[in-house]
Amino acid sequence: MQLQRNKFFLTLSRISTLIFILSACQEQLVPIHEPTHASLVAQSPTPTALSSPPTPLPTALAASASMQIGRVIPLGDDFPFGLAFARQSLWVLMRKSSFLPPGSILQIDPRSGQLLGEPIQVDFDPWSFAVTEDAIWVAKNGPAAVIRIDPETRQIVGMLQVDASLVAADAHAVWISGAGENDANANTTWRVDLLTNQLTGTPIPVGIEPLQMVTGAGAVWVGAHSGPPSITRIDPATGLVVATVEVGFPVHGLATGPDSVWAVDYHGQKVVHISPQTNQIVGDPIPIPFAPSAVAASGTDAWVAVASFGNDVDPNDDRVVRIDIRTNTIVDTIHVGGPVTALAFEEGSLWVATVRPSAIVQVIP
Repeated sequence: MQLQRNKFFLTLSRISTLIFILSACQEQLVPIHEPTHASLVAQSPTPTALSSPPTPLPTALAASASMQIGRVIPLGDDFPFGLAFARQSLWVLMRKSSFLPPGSILQIDPRSGQLLGEPIQVDFDPWSFAVTEDAIWVAKNGPAAVIRIDPETRQIVGMLQVDASLVAADAHAVWISGAGENDANANTTWRVDLLTNQLTGTPIPVGIEPLQMVTGAGAVWVGAHSGPPSITRIDPATGLVVATVEVGFPVHGLATGPDSVWAVDYHGQKVVHISPQTNQIVGDPIPIPFAPSAVAASGTDAWVAVASFGNDVDPNDDRVVRIDIRTNTIVDTIHVGGPVTALAFEEGSLWVATVRPSAIVQVIP
């Protein structure tokens, strides 16, 4: 499916470039919005101001019935593509609107909204990343490689010359997947040895064309794009496949809560709730009133956001819906100011990465 992936990237590049050019024409400096409360503490290195001038922030941000807008953090000309929490910080994977090198990683203090230290530059276009207490792992979009960065020195300390677009981490290991169709590692997931920064063990078979990979709810979960579309559950302790969940659609979004797994059907505009206890879909698929992509979950709720790219996307849509896990129903909707590339729930807040404008929006349930 490498040809499909290349076509997809080209389409995204053309759409993104046009929209970012239009957005840049309205650029102005806007102060960071103050939150109603903050949940995490600041940490060194010394905070600095974001170096790029921020894109305009929307003026229509407002609380919904059950959610309110907290801090809004402008990010400048590049756009956020991934979020992670570690080391008491919010980490943001940044890409160019052209989808060309270089990319960068920002470390942000969620309490103040300030950048901690200088952006970590990478000399390639990044596709995914994972952050632990002692390492940042970044997978390239393009020439095959996964790099390891020391978060203290902010220097590259390891590199795997493997074809992998997906990287995830848990307490047991780092996991990579997403090799091209013609690569020897196609349709597999590998464990990375943290001492040698090399692949270890044997390849773990997963679905055709892995597109999403997350850790949580006691497992590593790998979502496939091609048929029959499925989610593979891997035991992180043994590296063995313990279940395959047939979802019936290409998995464009995947997330875990403490006791739930959520998979997004972009084309069919729905999301399914999977139980880690039974490895079965809970209830019926939940219809979403827009083309969805990003998803996140807590112990009581799940959130699904409008996609930022694609033929079915309204470029002016900025909705995030809240789902009650107990009833599998949408209970609220909030507007976050722009289409969404990533969601993360941490320490009582939902963190939303948007494009047009490029920003991080804190939503307080």
